[in-house]
Amino acid sequence: MIIRTIKANAWVPVDIHWLFRRRTAACRCRGRSAANPRRTALALAIASLQLVSLSASSFHILISFEASDPMKFFPAASGFAIAMVLSTALPAHANAPAESRQQIERIVEKFRVAVVNKDKDSFMKLFLREDITWVASFDDASLERIMARRTDKSLPRPKKIFGGSPREFIEDIAKSAGPLEETFDNVRIDADTDVAQVWFDYSFKAGNYRENWGKEAWHLVRTDDGWKIASVIWSMKLNPEPPPSAGIK
Repeated sequence: MIIRTIKANAWVPVDIHWLFRRRTAACRCRGRSAANPRRTALALAIASLQLVSLSASSFHILISFEASDPMKFFPAASGFAIAMVLSTALPAHANAPAESRQQIERIVEKFRVAVVNKDKDSFMKLFLREDITWVASFDDASLERIMARRTDKSLPRPKKIFGGSPREFIEDIAKSAGPLEETFDNVRIDADTDVAQVWFDYSFKAGNYRENWGKEAWHLVRTDDGWKIASVIWSMKLNPEPPPSAGIK
C-alpha cells in the first residue's frame, strides 16, 4: 500500500500483505520534518489500514490531510479500515443471487415430486449426466445393527461406503409397490450465477415408516438447459426399529 500525504509532500510505503508473508512496515518521509504527534498519528493510521490486508487484495489508496492538523487523518483511516474489513467478512451464502436460489429450490422440489410419483424421465432430467458421483456412507451403528439382525452370519459385512447412480435409484423406486418419499428439511443453498451447493437434512420414508435419514449434499452447475445436479453424497442412519413384517437377509 502507498499512502501519499498530499500537503505534507511525503510518501509512506507500507507492505500490508502480512497474512501471506512476514509482516513488514517501512516508513520514509521526505520534505517537512514531523513532530512527535504527527508521527504518532501517522503510525496509528498505518496500523489501522493494515487491517485491510485481511481482504488479501492488491490495491493502492490515495489519502490527503492537512499537514497542520495530522490528527484528523487517524479517524478517517480507522473508519475506512473497519468498513473494508466488515465488507470482506460477510458470509458467502449471504450474497447468493435471489434468481439462482429460486431456480435451485425448484430443482429440489422437482426431485422430491419425481420420487413420490416414481417418474423416471422427470427425475433423470435433473442431472448433468447419468454417471455423476452418487455416494453414501453408513454410520457405524447402522452397520452393526445390520450384522446383528442377519440370520446368515457367513454373509460379508456390508461396506460402509457404497455408490450407485441416479438411474439405479429411480429404477428401484419405480419397482416398489408401496408409496415412497424423500423429505428435505433445513435446506441451505450457497450459489453464484453458475455453480451451487445444496445441503439439507433428509428422511426417506416407505409409507409411514422412516427407513433412514442423515445429511445430504448436492453440487450443481448451470448449463444452457438450466441448473443440473453434478454430484450427490449423503450419510445414512438406519432406523433401529425394523419395518413391520420385514424379513432379514
